Amino acid sequence: NSRLSQSEMEYILQDADARVVLTDAEYKEQAAAALKLTAEDMKKSKLIDKIIKEPLGGAHYDRQQTFEAVQSEIMKAFKTLDKLSPAERIALRREKFNAMGVYKE
Repeated sequence: NSRLSQSEMEYILQDADARVVLTDAEYKEQAAAALKLTAEDMKKSKLIDKIIKEPLGGAHYDRQQTFEAVQSEIMKAFKTLDKLSPAERIALRREKFNAMGVYKE
């Protein structure tokens, strides 16, 4: 799993009768940091394997460069996985998912 370095996620959190919608651009960076949704936080938590660098200003400024960067990372991952047996791939996948969300200080 990879993620673009500047991509953002939109979440709707529900708590009993209250709803918090994190879509206000003014607070998006604070919300992402507080919820540990930055690319760096997700990599640290082992939710993603790699952060793909984006063009200056974000993916939408140079879509072709973004497509090429993502394609390159997909091909690298495929070539690595292609060398493994199905049993090895399954074992690695299980290991990866078992490590997700584990918090250690």
